[in-house]
Amino acid sequence: MRSQLNDAYQAIYDARDQVERADHDYRKGGGPDKLNRANRALADATQNLYDVQSGAVRDTR
Repeated sequence: MRSQLNDAYQAIYDARDQVERADHDYRKGGGPDKLNRANRALADATQNLYDVQSGAVRDTR
């Protein structure tokens, strides 16, 4: 459990970094696709954290 929790927090940290970088690129004239993917990754990482905290069984097949 502790390892899954640490992994979930690390995934959120990494996703926030990706969003920050993608936002910077977008503000400099880049397309929205990279920013959208980064925001989706952050949403997925956050949902994964909620699942781990709730004790949901993960399908690892």
